Amino acid sequence: MSYNPDRINIHELTVEEPEKQQELAFDPERDITEEDWKIMKEQLKRYKETGDWSSFYREAAAMKVLNPGKINIEVDKSSWENITNQPETIFKEPLISSVRSLKNLNPAVSLGSLGIDGDFLNQEEKELREYISNHNWLYIHSRASAFRVVEPNLKLDLTDQDWEYAKRYLDKYKEQKDWASFLSIASDLKIIDFKVDLGLTQDCWRGMTDVLSLIKKSGSYLFFASCLMFLKILAAEKVEVTEKGLEITMRKSKLIQGTSPLPETKKF
Repeated sequence: MSYNPDRINIHELTVEEPEKQQELAFDPERDITEEDWKIMKEQLKRYKETGDWSSFYREAAAMKVLNPGKINIEVDKSSWENITNQPETIFKEPLISSVRSLKNLNPAVSLGSLGIDGDFLNQEEKELREYISNHNWLYIHSRASAFRVVEPNLKLDLTDQDWEYAKRYLDKYKEQKDWASFLSIASDLKIIDFKVDLGLTQDCWRGMTDVLSLIKKSGSYLFFASCLMFLKILAAEKVEVTEKGLEITMRKSKLIQGTSPLPETKKF
């Protein structure tokens, strides 16, 4: 039998595997059910009935970011009066964060239309810059991310050192496995600067998504919509603040093309 150099060596062959989709860590369309939406709307109703307006607008804004077509709430001067006139609660946010919620619900809203004095914003900015100078990320993350939505042209001029302190602050909650706080802070950092690398691992994603399971198990559904919004922000391809408000572009599932060797053949 003559040797043919053009003959194919079957042991060197590989077979193209079918294209696989790499699943997103979180996908709102996949992971939020109609039952979830029903529960979130019922929770909004409870906030309204109890006069917890800060929570009402925060959760409504989160639902709007998750899916603009699912909710439509009018925002006017009385909305701000509802928030500022309510009694203090342990869940009370910085007022600039409440303004962010109203802006997320209706990007056309201005401080003037809410009846907010210009000095309010100046005082909030002054406090924020003091926190930044002291690297106090306990108070920076929520305020700075709120300013990104309320006043997107405001320059915070955060340095590399500032971000090092921010990541150390975030890592503290990772080490403590306080995933609820980790989730909230990480999403704020992504709003402040989407390009920052937070080094999210599979363990991080597992811990953060477990927060949703714990909320459901508790039956209270406190901050459920907000937690879903945080996950959407962290799973996004891009987060921008435009004239339309907070805009989130989700990643598309990636197609992975692989190869695998032919099955081994026994020699006889």
